[in-house]
Amino acid sequence: ENPELSLALYAYGWVRYKRGGLKDGMKFFRRAAAIDRNSDALVMLGFGLAEGGRMDVARQYAVEAIARDPLTWISHLPRNAISLFEGRFEEAISLFQVDANQLAPNEPLALWWLAQAYAFGGQEDEAIELFEHVDALGAGVFSPLSLLFASALRNDRVRVVHVLETSDLRNIAMTDEYYPTQIAAALVRVGEKDEAITWLERALSWGFSNHHWLSEHNRFLKPLRGDPRFEALMEKAREQEQAIEV
Repeated sequence: ENPELSLALYAYGWVRYKRGGLKDGMKFFRRAAAIDRNSDALVMLGFGLAEGGRMDVARQYAVEAIARDPLTWISHLPRNAISLFEGRFEEAISLFQVDANQLAPNEPLALWWLAQAYAFGGQEDEAIELFEHVDALGAGVFSPLSLLFASALRNDRVRVVHVLETSDLRNIAMTDEYYPTQIAAALVRVGEKDEAITWLERALSWGFSNHHWLSEHNRFLKPLRGDPRFEALMEKAREQEQAIEV
């Protein structure tokens, strides 16, 4: 075992991920975890495979990440995200509440995930309040992401468009696989289906292929179902999922 080499591979994985997509980074996260069972690498493997739709293998990494580092809240993210992506919203809310209230109080990212769980679980008032709190914290990318979704939940199309036009969110989301799915959900909520499709294409191009989440459990994308463009994307997502190296 060589922890220093493991950390170097993990860091390089992040560089490759942000330059070319999740698939490029996952190769190095696997190598890092194989050397040292690096908990950070285990988190990225668990979360990345959940985004890819390979929930069975993702769950194995998620369990090990918690076992390796149970007191660090980010170690719990893959397990909690799996609950969300599988549509078990009450469970996801409970798990993210532990993160936000006990393991990482006032951590913007933990609060943002809890707000998402509220939103997707249909608890919109709670979601709006928490998203607006995260925005008020001035929490980097999570501020415009939170303001965007709070505005969408308020059915405020003008403000949704304003956030996208005046923040760096579009540029940041161009090198991420998950943020585009959030932008797409917010856009669909306010009736902007064409731009939402474009963002879903971006999510897939960067490695998000969990079609069950997009086509079954994500209630904000329901208006797209049956649209030939959306269905073609879901077929592409299924193909990408099957091609993922585990």
